[in-house]
Amino acid sequence: MYLIAQLMIIVAAAGAYSWLVTTSGFPQRLVALVEGLQVTTGVTLLAFNLLLLVVGSFLEPPAAILILTPMFLPLLQTAGIDPIHLGIIMTVNLAIGMFTPPFGLNLFTVHALFGVPLPIIYRGVVPFLAVYFVALMLVTYIPALSLAPLMLLRG
Repeated sequence: MYLIAQLMIIVAAAGAYSWLVTTSGFPQRLVALVEGLQVTTGVTLLAFNLLLLVVGSFLEPPAAILILTPMFLPLLQTAGIDPIHLGIIMTVNLAIGMFTPPFGLNLFTVHALFGVPLPIIYRGVVPFLAVYFVALMLVTYIPALSLAPLMLLRG
């Protein structure tokens, strides 16, 4: 019951925040700013990936998705990114952020549960992070990898 109440508070706060961001016109101003800078889609995706990795280290994925999607969906749609592809990019980034040193929430969970010192956990995670970063770049810059199953289902 306590966990459900916590989740509902997070969802309610994120919903109110999303409404505030949307009605303030921030997404439209962000789109105008990025268009004015004339950055490529690749650079936009790289900046978005970096932002999500940092956010994923501090926030849990559901809260981050609820807070960031209303801000960045219009920008990335303007850049030509499919909304489903965007969702997959967000999911992968936030999952990686959960165990990215030094603030990944899962790292602290392992430390608390098993008493393993954080430096040892960090060293153990680094090889996996390298593999995940390569996978993230493939998913981000080759949309067909993440959208192919959907295209097969659609026919």
